[in-house]
Amino acid sequence: MSLKTQVSLFLAFVVCLLATQLFFARTNQQTLIDSFSAYQVATNSEKLVRELEREVLDLQRHVLVYKSTGSQSSINRFNELISRVDNSFSALTKILPRELTNEENIALLDVMRQHLNDYEDNFANVILSREARDNYFEEGVIASITQE
Repeated sequence: MSLKTQVSLFLAFVVCLLATQLFFARTNQQTLIDSFSAYQVATNSEKLVRELEREVLDLQRHVLVYKSTGSQSSINRFNELISRVDNSFSALTKILPRELTNEENIALLDVMRQHLNDYEDNFANVILSREARDNYFEEGVIASITQE
Protein backbone atom coordinates (compact mmCIF):
# COMPACT_ATOMS: atom_id res chain seq x y z
CA MET A 1 0.00 0.00 0.00
CA SER A 2 1.26 3.35 -0.93
CA LEU A 3 1.48 6.26 1.46
CA LYS A 4 -1.20 8.12 -0.49
CA THR A 5 -3.64 5.20 -0.07
CA GLN A 6 -2.84 4.92 3.62
CA VAL A 7 -3.44 8.65 4.19
CA SER A 8 -6.69 8.46 2.19
CA LEU A 9 -7.90 5.48 4.22
CA PHE A 10 -6.91 7.21 7.45
CA LEU A 11 -8.78 10.40 6.45
CA ALA A 12 -11.83 8.35 5.42
CA PHE A 13 -11.70 6.56 8.78
CA VAL A 14 -11.45 9.88 10.67
CA VAL A 15 -14.37 11.31 8.67
CA CYS A 16 -16.44 8.21 9.51
CA LEU A 17 -15.53 8.60 13.18
CA LEU A 18 -16.51 12.29 13.12
CA ALA A 19 -19.79 11.53 11.38
CA THR A 20 -20.56 8.81 13.91
CA GLN A 21 -19.62 11.17 16.76
CA LEU A 22 -21.89 13.89 15.33
CA PHE A 23 -24.75 11.41 14.97
CA PHE A 24 -24.45 10.23 18.57
CA ALA A 25 -23.99 13.79 19.86
CA ARG A 26 -27.18 14.86 18.08
CA THR A 27 -29.06 11.80 19.35
CA ASN A 28 -27.87 12.45 22.91
CA GLN A 29 -28.79 16.13 22.67
CA GLN A 30 -32.31 15.27 21.47
CA THR A 31 -32.69 12.71 24.26
CA LEU A 32 -31.59 15.33 26.78
CA ILE A 33 -34.08 17.85 25.42
CA ASP A 34 -36.89 15.28 25.48
CA SER A 35 -35.99 14.24 29.02
CA PHE A 36 -35.87 17.84 30.20
CA SER A 37 -39.27 18.52 28.63
CA ALA A 38 -40.70 15.44 30.33
CA TYR A 39 -39.17 16.60 33.63
CA GLN A 40 -40.79 20.02 33.24
CA VAL A 41 -44.18 18.43 32.56
CA ALA A 42 -43.77 16.15 35.57
CA THR A 43 -42.75 19.07 37.77
CA ASN A 44 -45.71 21.15 36.62
CA SER A 45 -48.03 18.21 37.19
CA GLU A 46 -46.64 17.68 40.67
CA LYS A 47 -47.11 21.37 41.45
CA LEU A 48 -50.68 21.20 40.20
CA VAL A 49 -51.40 18.10 42.30
CA ARG A 50 -49.94 19.76 45.40
CA GLU A 51 -52.04 22.88 44.81
CA LEU A 52 -55.11 20.73 44.30
CA GLU A 53 -54.40 18.86 47.53
CA ARG A 54 -53.93 22.13 49.43
CA GLU A 55 -57.14 23.56 48.00
CA VAL A 56 -59.11 20.45 48.99
CA LEU A 57 -57.74 20.77 52.52
CA ASP A 58 -58.79 24.44 52.50
CA LEU A 59 -62.26 23.34 51.41
CA GLN A 60 -62.48 21.04 54.40
CA ARG A 61 -61.22 23.78 56.71
CA HIS A 62 -63.80 26.27 55.43
CA VAL A 63 -66.60 23.77 55.95
CA LEU A 64 -65.51 23.46 59.58
CA VAL A 65 -65.20 27.23 59.91
CA TYR A 66 -68.68 27.68 58.50
CA LYS A 67 -70.12 25.03 60.80
CA SER A 68 -68.72 26.81 63.83
CA THR A 69 -69.25 30.46 62.79
CA GLY A 70 -71.88 30.48 60.05
CA SER A 71 -70.09 33.39 58.38
CA GLN A 72 -70.87 34.50 54.84
CA SER A 73 -67.15 34.93 54.18
CA SER A 74 -66.66 31.17 54.69
CA ILE A 75 -69.36 30.50 52.11
CA ASN A 76 -67.74 32.92 49.66
CA ARG A 77 -64.29 31.46 50.25
CA PHE A 78 -65.63 27.91 49.83
CA ASN A 79 -67.23 28.87 46.51
CA GLU A 80 -63.98 30.45 45.31
CA LEU A 81 -62.03 27.38 46.34
CA ILE A 82 -64.43 24.93 44.71
CA SER A 83 -64.11 26.92 41.49
CA ARG A 84 -60.30 26.83 41.70
CA VAL A 85 -60.34 23.12 42.52
CA ASP A 86 -62.54 22.48 39.51
CA ASN A 87 -60.19 24.49 37.27
CA SER A 88 -57.11 22.75 38.68
CA PHE A 89 -58.72 19.36 38.26
CA SER A 90 -59.62 20.15 34.64
CA ALA A 91 -56.06 21.33 33.97
CA LEU A 92 -54.68 18.18 35.56
CA THR A 93 -56.80 15.92 33.38
CA LYS A 94 -55.73 17.84 30.27
CA ILE A 95 -52.00 17.44 30.91
CA LEU A 96 -52.21 13.78 31.88
CA PRO A 97 -49.64 11.84 29.83
CA ARG A 98 -50.87 9.28 27.30
CA GLU A 99 -49.32 6.47 29.28
CA LEU A 100 -51.68 7.27 32.17
CA THR A 101 -54.88 7.72 30.18
CA ASN A 102 -56.13 4.17 30.47
CA GLU A 103 -59.63 3.13 31.53
CA GLU A 104 -58.65 2.56 35.16
CA ASN A 105 -57.15 6.03 35.59
CA ILE A 106 -60.03 7.67 33.74
CA ALA A 107 -62.42 5.89 36.12
CA LEU A 108 -60.40 7.13 39.12
CA LEU A 109 -60.51 10.68 37.81
CA ASP A 110 -64.28 10.39 37.30
CA VAL A 111 -64.65 9.18 40.89
CA MET A 112 -62.57 12.12 42.12
CA ARG A 113 -64.73 14.51 40.10
CA GLN A 114 -67.86 12.96 41.61
CA HIS A 115 -66.41 13.31 45.12
CA LEU A 116 -65.83 17.02 44.48
CA ASN A 117 -69.40 17.42 43.24
CA ASP A 118 -70.68 15.54 46.28
CA TYR A 119 -68.58 17.74 48.54
CA GLU A 120 -70.10 20.84 46.99
CA ASP A 121 -73.62 19.42 47.38
CA ASN A 122 -72.93 18.44 50.98
CA PHE A 123 -71.73 21.95 51.78
CA ALA A 124 -74.91 23.37 50.29
CA ASN A 125 -76.84 21.02 52.59
CA VAL A 126 -74.76 22.17 55.57
CA ILE A 127 -75.67 25.77 54.74
CA LEU A 128 -79.36 24.91 54.51
CA SER A 129 -79.22 22.93 57.76
CA ARG A 130 -77.46 25.78 59.56
CA GLU A 131 -80.01 28.28 58.31
CA ALA A 132 -82.87 25.98 59.39
CA ARG A 133 -81.27 25.51 62.81
CA ASP A 134 -80.81 29.25 63.23
CA ASN A 135 -84.42 29.86 62.18
CA TYR A 136 -85.73 27.26 64.65
CA PHE A 137 -83.61 28.74 67.39
CA GLU A 138 -84.78 32.28 66.66
CA GLU A 139 -88.41 31.17 66.47
CA GLY A 140 -88.01 29.28 69.76
CA VAL A 141 -86.40 32.25 71.48
CA ILE A 142 -89.01 34.65 70.12
CA ALA A 143 -91.81 32.25 71.12
CA SER A 144 -90.40 31.90 74.64
CA ILE A 145 -90.01 35.65 75.02
CA THR A 146 -93.56 36.37 73.83
CA GLN A 147 -94.99 33.73 76.17
CA GLU A 148 -93.49 35.36 79.22
